[in-house]
Amino acid sequence: MEKKQLVYILDDDPLFSFALEIWLERQGKYIAMVFTNSKDFFDAFEGLRPDIIILDFVLGEEKTGVHNGGEVAKKIMEFDEKTPMLMLSGQKELQVAVDLFSCGIVDYIVKDDAFHTHLTCALLRLEQMQKLKTEIAKLKVQSNIQIRRLAIVAAITLIFWIIVGVV
Repeated sequence: MEKKQLVYILDDDPLFSFALEIWLERQGKYIAMVFTNSKDFFDAFEGLRPDIIILDFVLGEEKTGVHNGGEVAKKIMEFDEKTPMLMLSGQKELQVAVDLFSCGIVDYIVKDDAFHTHLTCALLRLEQMQKLKTEIAKLKVQSNIQIRRLAIVAAITLIFWIIVGVV
């Protein structure tokens, strides 16, 4: 059985967040934690790092000064460049999405009728990327072992030829 991934959701709409949390957990692969403000989000982030972050673009946080998920993404990137971030938004403007990719967002999903389909695809891509990263790490270890073995064989061969007097 695969380990469930921890997903942090930051969205100031509690109804949408709750529905997203239930949907994610019903997928059987995720444990979701919902935050409706960036202060609680960052407080939790200090203690327990998520595997995936889902941010809403528009955040109405006058108290904290955070107005959108792009600002949150920039802050996250200051101390964590590895956790994948997905951005959810009602914004359909292409330039908004393009600008967010420079903040470390790996996918931009519009909250529309096809939202769940797009989110499912994004999560599957993240899962595939993680599997590829794991496979690459294994291959690096294996190649390092092979290189060491070849170096040892080369050194032994050289010593043999020196002893025999060929070199």
